[in-house]
Parts: sequence; structure tokens; C-alpha cells
Amino acid sequence: MKRMVTDRRRRVTAAITVLVLMGFAQASLADAIRLRNGKVIRGQRVFYKRTDKAFMVLTDQGELTYAEDAVNGVSVTQPKEFAQAVKMIAGGSSAGAIPLLKEVMRSFYKLEWDRRAKPLLAEAYFKAGDSRAAVRECEEIFEDPTLEVSSQLTKLYLTALHSSKDYEKIETMIVKMIGTGSRGSAAMAQMFRGDIFVEQKKYNEALSKGYLRTAEFFQDIKEVQPQALAKTIECYEKLGESKKAETFRKRLLAKYPRSEYARKLQ
Repeated sequence: MKRMVTDRRRRVTAAITVLVLMGFAQASLADAIRLRNGKVIRGQRVFYKRTDKAFMVLTDQGELTYAEDAVNGVSVTQPKEFAQAVKMIAGGSSAGAIPLLKEVMRSFYKLEWDRRAKPLLAEAYFKAGDSRAAVRECEEIFEDPTLEVSSQLTKLYLTALHSSKDYEKIETMIVKMIGTGSRGSAAMAQMFRGDIFVEQKKYNEALSKGYLRTAEFFQDIKEVQPQALAKTIECYEKLGESKKAETFRKRLLAKYPRSEYARKLQ
């Protein structure tokens, strides 16, 4: 009996050891590249060789190299500098996050995290008070339609442009964001356009090209919907169209009763 118990313990211990080793093996093969032929190559690390324009995967069998045009995508473990930068920006230490994000962009060039770091770098510049550098970063981002821009970054960028009163450039960038940006960015750009028309007391244009368009065609972008509805109400009230204002007031109260905009109407 005692021997049976001992054998059982050995089997359990062996099974646990295998599971642990499997876990280590999976963790050590966290990086991967996806080839255009559908094959996935996993390894301990993925690198990009700028001089050769090729990706290298470090595996147990050695280094495997693939030309850039043979690679469809990469998956690389999140750099600790990136995670640290995110925490610093959230904690109000944006200036300290800037060198960390620059390091990520340098060390992880073509390895996914450089693309994630760039919009965050622009946001860090804005929050650190360096609007010139932030605008420069943003305009580089907007030239690449594959980079996703958050609604928050869109707002920061357009606010910086607005301070210069360069309305022609603002409209050019709004058109670009609406045409090539994410839906969140496009919605925020239209809201900003509405604000500019309101400054000029052009309430019909503020509705048709800004607030009302956002309220109707961007209902999936929840972060801007309450404000879009509230500003639609304000414009209709300015135009003396109380029935239309009431329609949107009811919609705001029904869909977003806990929003700050709904509370102002209660």
C-alpha cells in the first residue's frame, strides 16, 4: 500500500514537472513572426536587421532569417519600458515617459511596439507642454493611415492647431482624419469642426458637418455621443427649433442618463 502511494506521488510530481516545463517553454517562445505563406515561426526573440531589411528569429535550432517582404506580421513581448511609460503618463509624469518611448521606438523598430509607442509619444509631448514636438509627431502619424489615432490624441492635436487660428490647416487635417483615421478619431474631428462653426455662429454648419453628423452616424463611439447630443441640442435651440432640440434632449436622457451632459438637463 505504501509503495502504491509512493508511486502515485511520483507520477503526480512528474506530471507537475512536465506542466511547469511546458509553461517555461511557452513563455520562452513568446515572440513569433507570421510569414505570408501562412506559416508561424516562434522563438525566444525576434529581431529586425535594418542593414539587411530582414527579420531574425532566435530559436533552439539557431537563428532563422526571413526577408522583410516574406513576413506578414510579428508578435513581440511587450517591452518593460513601454509599460513603464504608460504608467508614468497616467500618473502625471509625462516628461519622464518621453525618453522611454523613444528607446522603444529605436530598439523595437519594425517590431510592432515602435508603432504603438509613436502615438503615445505624441500624447506625452502634449501633456509635458511641448506642443511643437507633439504636433510634429502627430503629423507624421497622420501621414501613415495604418497607424490608429485615439480620439484623445486627435483632440489634443486639433486644440494645439486651434491656438494658432490656422483654420485652413485645421480643416485640411479634419478632412484627412475623417477620411483615413479611426472612427473614434473621425468622430472627435467632426466635433471639433462643429466647435469652430459655433465660434463663427454658423449653427447649421455646426450641425450638418459636426455635431448632428456625429450623433447620427457615429453612435458606436460612445465616448463622444453624450457631448454630440448635448451640442446638437444647443445648436437647435440657437436656431429656434425647439421641437428638434426636445427630440435630442429625450435621446440624451434615455441613452446616457448618467453622463455629465444629461445631469445638466435634469
